[in-house]
Order: sequence, then structure tokens, then C-alpha cells
Amino acid sequence: MTQAKFDFKTYIGHYVSQQVATESKAVLLQSTVAGAQVRQCSCDEQRECSSEMREQAVDCIGACWSQFRQVSDSFTSFLPHSDARVLSLSTAVLERSIALWMNKCVHSEVGPLIPKVNISELFRLGERAITHNADNLVRTTPKALRKILDAAGDFAICVKDCFLARNKNGFCFDSKNCQPLIVERELKKTLRKCTRAINWKKEAGELCDCSVNAGLS
Repeated sequence: MTQAKFDFKTYIGHYVSQQVATESKAVLLQSTVAGAQVRQCSCDEQRECSSEMREQAVDCIGACWSQFRQVSDSFTSFLPHSDARVLSLSTAVLERSIALWMNKCVHSEVGPLIPKVNISELFRLGERAITHNADNLVRTTPKALRKILDAAGDFAICVKDCFLARNKNGFCFDSKNCQPLIVERELKKTLRKCTRAINWKKEAGELCDCSVNAGLS
């Protein structure tokens, strides 16, 4: 009997979609500051801070990309094919992540009080949840593909650490003493949009196939 071939493209798409739905509620709940409130940002404040966050994250993606390139000496053999794709996907995910902070404003600088979220904690808990899920994924993934998954995880952590380091003295929202209104359903929607943007069934499979062909085994 012919053994069924492991369909990585279908597997990772199903796995990531499931995990997105289960993690968002816990991340938001644990990052909310108990009993604390903050003014909801005006749309001008939100626009300014979102733009600053986007610029910081784009800079961090560029700074961390070198770590991903070092996953294998043979990585350069397929770099021309993967470089533009991975950076394009990272930008797509970034844009949808920044969208979490958009359109959650009021048209006044005297907005209502809303539950305060620890922004650093939101990113930290989000990264921890993703790392936990990635570890589970790697354990059930063919050995030949683990290096590329580990490298992708390191890349994401690097971007997160870089972004938080740039805001160690407070985020733009902190300086304005306001925040956008973040609710669980919007966080879940944003994460789902990120996974759709990447199109795991197509992109992850192609990238991993390319990695194996380049010697990542």
C-alpha cells in the first residue's frame, strides 16, 4: 500500500487558522490593565501613532532579515526567489497588524474612557502564544522543514524585540495619554486576515519546498 504523502501546505493552513481563533481572547484579556482606563484617541492622534509604528516595524523587518538569511549557507541559492516574497509577505502581515490600531478612534480630543491595554504586554503575550503554537507545529513537521520554521520563528521574535526596544520609553500612544479601542473580535479578525494575507497553503509550502531543494535538511 502506498503511504499517503504529508501535505504540508494544507496542514499548516488548517493549524494556523485554528490557533488564531483560540489565542486572541487570552492575549487581550491578560494584556488589559485591571481597573485602569485611558482616553480613547482622536483620529488624528491614532493616524500619527499608527504611522510611527509602521515606520518602526518596517525598519525592524529590514534589520532582522539578515538573521533569516543565515539559516543555511545554501540559502543564497534560492534567495533571489524567496527574498522578495518573504519581505512582501512580512509587509502584508505588518499592514494588517497596524490596521488593528486604525478606525478605533473618535472625532474629538475629548474621547470617552476605555479599558487600558499594556501595549508591550500585548505584543509579548502575542509572541509567546505564537511561539508556543510554533513549537507544537515543529514537533509534528517533517525534519527537513524544521530549520525553515525555526528561522521564521526567530525572524518574528527579532522583529518583535526590535520594535519593543524602540518603544522602551513608551509608545506614541503613551505620550499622548490615549489608546485606540481594541476589542477581542477585532483582534481575532486581524489575526485571521494576517493568515489569509500570507496564504499559508501556497506560500509556506512553496517556500519550504524551495528550502529543501536548497539543502535545508
